Amino acid sequence: MITTVDLEKVRESAGTVYDAVVIIARRARQINMEQREMLEQETFDDMGDFDDDFEKAGFEEKMANLPKPSAIAMAEFTDGDLIGEYVEAEEDE
Repeated sequence: MITTVDLEKVRESAGTVYDAVVIIARRARQINMEQREMLEQETFDDMGDFDDDFEKAGFEEKMANLPKPSAIAMAEFTDGDLIGEYVEAEEDE
């Protein structure tokens, strides 16, 4: 289901909408990698290595049935569980 997000709430949490989008996108990418690693471990433990396209298709179907990383990241952000922090780059002297 598609839901709308109050932009004022987004601005309060991240400063700008752009910052919020970057924070949410980075977390979504992290969630996607975690889901993929978890599913690969389960799949490889069960069948070893992928032998044919049928097994690869089954893996991709399982990935498609997992919760969407962007939706999870957005929920974390709107619930206040996700906070972006800037790290200052160290200058080499």
